[in-house]
Amino acid sequence: MLRRNFRSQDLAIMTAKIFSSFDKDHNGRFTRSEFPKVLRSLVEIVGGDEPTFDDIDDIFNLLDVNGD
Repeated sequence: MLRRNFRSQDLAIMTAKIFSSFDKDHNGRFTRSEFPKVLRSLVEIVGGDEPTFDDIDDIFNLLDVNGD
């Protein structure tokens, strides 16, 4: 997939919009089961390779620093 060039400000705004659209209860969190949809949406917008299940799991674990 073709990667698109975005300014970091634009990426931050897009990420926040995607986050809020998936964070239905507005608690600022995603469950492990919700996270693949979020990550795939970001890849769709920004471009890049489709993440594998292992990629998704690795990224989730990296971001979930307190394990909750």
